[in-house]
Amino acid sequence: MPVHTNHKSNYIYTYEGGNLNLRDMTMSIKFSKSFKTPEYNFEFFKTAYGVTNSYWQNLNIMYHLINDNEIKKYLTTKGDDLKILLLYIPIFVQKYFPNDKISLELIQDPDNSKSLLRSYIHTKLSASEATTKLSKIDNLAEEFETNNTLDSFLLNVEFE
Repeated sequence: MPVHTNHKSNYIYTYEGGNLNLRDMTMSIKFSKSFKTPEYNFEFFKTAYGVTNSYWQNLNIMYHLINDNEIKKYLTTKGDDLKILLLYIPIFVQKYFPNDKISLELIQDPDNSKSLLRSYIHTKLSASEATTKLSKIDNLAEEFETNNTLDSFLLNVEFE
C-alpha cells in the first residue's frame, strides 16, 4: 500500500458555483485530532467521527445523491477513510470524464445483502473508452484502500 506523504494536496473539484479544494474538504471531516505530521496515518482513519455539515454540503455539490438520508446514516457508521475516498472520487472522475455527472446511492449487495455505496458516472462515451478511463480511476482509488474501504464502495458507468 502506498504511503501518502503530501496531505497538502492541490486536488481541486470544479463545479458551476466555483471550486472546492480537497485539503479544505478533508478538514470538513470531524477528526478527533488534527494532522500534525507530513505523512498520512491510515490508522487515524479507522474510526468514524461523524459527518459534519460542511462535509455533507461538499458531497451534495460533488454528487447527485439518490437516497441522501440513507447515505448519511450509513456514513456515520463508517470510518473516515471511506469519507475521504468519497471526496477524491469525483475529482478523479472529473479528470477522466470532464463532461459527465456522477451519482451516489446506498444499495444492498445482492450477493450478501450487505449495504454499500454505489457511485456511477453518467456518460455518452463508447463502452471501450469508458472502461479504459474507469480502470484508471479504479487504480487511483486503490491507492486509498485502507481497512477494506473499497468493500463498501462500487464505481460503475451508466451509459446514456
